[in-house]
Amino acid sequence: MIDIEHIGLRLYLYGLDFCINACNLLGIDYITFGSVFFGGVMNGVILILIGVNIFIKKKSS
Repeated sequence: MIDIEHIGLRLYLYGLDFCINACNLLGIDYITFGSVFFGGVMNGVILILIGVNIFIKKKSS
């Protein structure tokens, strides 16, 4: 269990560092970046992955 917590902490810190650096590079605050990234970009990625999954299932049938 300790290894899983260690991996989760590393992923969290990496994501936090990514968000902070992206905010600094874009010149926007953390709340705005989070809203755009997690509200828009990640939802788009989820929709694309669902579409790819449906395409692969139809192609293999």
